[in-house]
Amino acid sequence: MPEFTALAGDFDEMAARIESLVNAPRQLLRDVSHKLRTPLTRLGLAVDNARAARPGEIDVCWNRIDQETQRLNELIERILRLSRLELLRTSEHCAPIAL
Repeated sequence: MPEFTALAGDFDEMAARIESLVNAPRQLLRDVSHKLRTPLTRLGLAVDNARAARPGEIDVCWNRIDQETQRLNELIERILRLSRLELLRTSEHCAPIAL
């Protein structure tokens, strides 16, 4: 019977890992949506300010738009980097098993 106990433990561990892998993309989408919302809002406000700006104020608005665009690009790059690292981490654990 100890074999069945060990097998049940292995099965539970495998099921938990599969559940984690299935839920990971959903969690990533929630996190990405949340992280991108603030910079996108700031960028939208900067565009609105640029539309309403007088000719002498437009350069300040362009600088703000450029700054927010750079923040978005940096955030997207970090998200992509994390995604690549996660892919490498999960692929290291995947290996053929001889049955």
